[in-house]
Amino acid sequence: MKPSIDYDAVTAAFAHVLGELRAARGSKQDDFARSLGMDPSYYRGLESAVYAPSLFYLLKIAAALECAPDQLVAATRERLAVLSLEAQGSGTLPRA
Repeated sequence: MKPSIDYDAVTAAFAHVLGELRAARGSKQDDFARSLGMDPSYYRGLESAVYAPSLFYLLKIAAALECAPDQLVAATRERLAVLSLEAQGSGTLPRA
């Protein structure tokens, strides 16, 4: 049986990773969004797990963070693993 991939958990994990990486650069959400040519409200939605990025925006975000897109995906997978372990211990669904 294939492992299930939960949209909400993936979106929450990506939001967490994105927020940490942006904050580590010292950028504010709105400023970072504008540097991407993205509407700030949409970007805030990415960091609050309301939206998942399209491939286009994943590539733009990775370029702005000066990392490879696969590094963002790997960091998201790592965060998912942490959330999964936390959920197993608490009996709740994973959230960022």
